[in-house]
Amino acid sequence: MKNPTVFLTGGEGLVGKALRSSLSNLNIPCFLIDNARKTHQKRYENEYNVTLDKPSEVNAKADLEHRCFIHLAAMSDVAKCEKEPALAHEANVVLTEQCLQFSKECQVNHFVFLSSGFLYGDKSKAAHTETEQVFPINVYLASKLKAEELIASFCKKDWEGTATVLRLSNVFGSESGTNTVLGKILDQVKNGNSAIEIFNGTPSRDFIYLKDVCEALIKLIQTEVGYSFDLFNLSNGSSLEIRKIFALLESIVGGIELIETEKNLVIDSQLHIDNNKFKSCFDWEPSFGIQKGLEEIVKGYRYG
Repeated sequence: MKNPTVFLTGGEGLVGKALRSSLSNLNIPCFLIDNARKTHQKRYENEYNVTLDKPSEVNAKADLEHRCFIHLAAMSDVAKCEKEPALAHEANVVLTEQCLQFSKECQVNHFVFLSSGFLYGDKSKAAHTETEQVFPINVYLASKLKAEELIASFCKKDWEGTATVLRLSNVFGSESGTNTVLGKILDQVKNGNSAIEIFNGTPSRDFIYLKDVCEALIKLIQTEVGYSFDLFNLSNGSSLEIRKIFALLESIVGGIELIETEKNLVIDSQLHIDNNKFKSCFDWEPSFGIQKGLEEIVKGYRYG
């Protein structure tokens, strides 16, 4: 299959910015989807700005051969979603519906939606598979599940294209937000702190490096799939306690110490996501993993 044309929401986010760089390196045209609330700054020659309510702008510019829509935009702040559930519904469900309608009008072949691996809950040591029951325990997760259901229904009733939902594990990169525990740790390392302070290091998480996510997305959109709708986990495939991840980071950085303000707590929180279905279907493996990803981040902090 030739390189696709990509339509992208959320291009200013952690995954979005990295994906845009990957698309540019592969000379894949990228249409940045703007709306009344969010616009994108064009960074690469192969990028174009279009508005969500004007799909007619696309047809004169985009190759019809293979069009993919990657929907990354979301209201992901859990606390804000709890405080403003109507806004969360608009950002995570209504916007998804608008993107699906845009895709239909623009003859998109493949719609890709990033959901959350936390839908499985965080109380089991076993690796979660796609067939398991989900537990949307907050407004954010409920809105993600509603969007998943909307996409599946759209494929059955209103659209001849293909849709893929990816339930993503914890993503980390050099610009990870400080609202995540690893992002908070990395931010302190970046700032030259020797005492790295967090609340507690006992939770276990399945962290996937940002570049591995981008490689998986590229692999996905360059593959001609045979399904109408399917759901996959996208993860590193292994779960590590935060304290063990810090030990890996300390071996790379040296001279840092983990300070847990509530060290004596044992928090029963574990997330391990099985990625075998995606690996098998798309011949993909994480290239970096946790340690190699951390090494690249630290190198970037030191040498820019």
